[in-house]
Amino acid sequence: MANNGNKDKSLESWIWDAACSIRGAKDAPKYKEFILPLIFAKRLCDVFDDELNRIAKKVGSRAKAFKLVKADKKLVRFFLPLKPKNPDDPVWSVIRTLSDKIGEQLTTLLRAIADASPLLKGIIDRVDFNATTHGQRDLDDDRLSNFIEAISAKFRAERRGTRHYRAEL
Repeated sequence: MANNGNKDKSLESWIWDAACSIRGAKDAPKYKEFILPLIFAKRLCDVFDDELNRIAKKVGSRAKAFKLVKADKKLVRFFLPLKPKNPDDPVWSVIRTLSDKIGEQLTTLLRAIADASPLLKGIIDRVDFNATTHGQRDLDDDRLSNFIEAISAKFRAERRGTRHYRAEL
């Protein structure tokens, strides 16, 4: 089969390439610690969006769906305390639009998700995206922003394409 760019690339290959793109000269296995929670967060956001959309069809709008879910978290499999400024935007846009102190804000958001959904404790909140080693950030905000955008592009294409990434997760 001919290689059609990202379309035919396995999730495993894509994750490895992503690790290489954000790590620079550092050790790739260390970067799975950064990559996997973000991919998992993207998946959580997509599932939460699907559930919000299902509720919105019944109540007339995503704004109403957000209010209902916030009041009764049992309406969804898990609750994400993320709400975009425009309720019609995907929940992932809260993460995707981070522009200042990205590492610090991302760490705070993922910890808030884990606090809201105790089953995610110790899974999604293990990484400090603002961590430093010898006084230097492990992953600077520019690389982190580029990686968030890469996740957005990868999985947006997968959701539109014939091959759905959910099968690989």
